Amino acid sequence: MSLDLNISHTPPPELIELLANTVYGSNEGTRYQHTGVSEKLARLNNPTFITIIKHNRLIGAVTFCQRNFETSGADIKGLYVRYFSFFEAFRSKTASKKPGRANGPIKQKVRAMMERGLDEQTNNKAVFYAYVELENERSRKICNDFGFSPVRKLSTLLFSRFFPKKRPDVFRVSEDEKPAVRQLLQGFYTNYNMYKSDRLFTNDNYFVIKDGEDIVAGVQATPVRWIIRAMPGLSGKIIMNILPLLPFLSRLFNPKKHRFLACDQVFYKKGYEHLLDGLFESVCAITGHYSAIFWADSRSPLYQGLSTHCKLGIMNKLKKDIPGDIVVNYNNIPKQEQEMFSQKPAYICSFDLT
Repeated sequence: MSLDLNISHTPPPELIELLANTVYGSNEGTRYQHTGVSEKLARLNNPTFITIIKHNRLIGAVTFCQRNFETSGADIKGLYVRYFSFFEAFRSKTASKKPGRANGPIKQKVRAMMERGLDEQTNNKAVFYAYVELENERSRKICNDFGFSPVRKLSTLLFSRFFPKKRPDVFRVSEDEKPAVRQLLQGFYTNYNMYKSDRLFTNDNYFVIKDGEDIVAGVQATPVRWIIRAMPGLSGKIIMNILPLLPFLSRLFNPKKHRFLACDQVFYKKGYEHLLDGLFESVCAITGHYSAIFWADSRSPLYQGLSTHCKLGIMNKLKKDIPGDIVVNYNNIPKQEQEMFSQKPAYICSFDLT
């Protein structure tokens, strides 16, 4: 098989087409398609696009996004595996149960690229990481083949309101307030791994709730639209086939044009957890949305705060939880520093998942 790898820092048009037509998820679980792919690719920070060419045709690609963690406690560069996609004709139809290594020609080439660290800057110390749904056996096997191993687990929380109302103490953050918010976030995520603030305040979609003049909680909420192709189980069938036909319920879910807020950079001061409901509902009202999604390390204080102190709404009750693994592959990182990634909770950036 004649294969070539092309490396660039701008996405070729063929890659945009590939990703625009990619359906994520597994046959047994939720299957969905991203929209606005070209705009998202343009907003990636420090990306490296590796495209796989066969007979002058792009058949697959993997993208690494470089970032410096701000709270890892060590000088470690992160490389997030943003995309790993193949045209349908070149995808494995089944997931083998046999333990594997990256022995195929495509995997060998990409694996060599990873072991080389992509460039001289990351050749010293780097951690490759990705998120993998537990029910997606094919993706889990690919990660295993490339030497990734799970260190933490993530869960999804859905917030929804039929008639969201804005509180008078919720505001879009002002320019003067941004330094204070940045400092509050640094403090909140001090004991987390993988925290990065490079996407903070994007499009001024950061909102805070105040106690007088004191900022006590905040959230970044980015409008996103997906196309939902399938959902598992009885609840999935109800959500896909009945909710879109019912008055008011259709506000929460439209599989052909599912609009929601992708939320991250959440923080709250101790004693103000009870205000999170009002903050999230107000943000929905301000932006004209009825639902929001949060991704969080399932053993993190953030997850406990959201799941304990928020009345999330009907969508969180109807949906089937889709847990995932946070998987990593270390490059020249000492054992002691590796242990941090399993011992500390991980920060999840919603942009990485949308």
